[in-house]
Amino acid sequence: MFARLDKKVFLRNLGTALLTAATLAMAGCGDVYVHEEFDKMTLNKSDVEVTNMIGRPTAVDANNPKHVIWTYYAKTVDTDNQNKRDTKTLLILEPDATTHNLKVVKVEYQKG
Repeated sequence: MFARLDKKVFLRNLGTALLTAATLAMAGCGDVYVHEEFDKMTLNKSDVEVTNMIGRPTAVDANNPKHVIWTYYAKTVDTDNQNKRDTKTLLILEPDATTHNLKVVKVEYQKG
């Protein structure tokens, strides 16, 4: 009797563990972009447009309001480097000359 009960408990726990692992793996996937696609989605776009398109950055360095840096981790892949994920992608935002709103003026891809 205990052998059957132990087997049922084991299988239930195994199923729960596998379902949990699959859920966590899918939650961590998120959107990943190739460089060309990411450039099109961000360059010359406002901070609001970028946030709406790809989400909020992981980190923001706004110490210099005329040169704000947004950091995204593992958000882009380099097709010229065997589709390896970049460690970091930095967006450099500066105020637009006419609207004075922040817009992306440069994208930097950092490999790990």
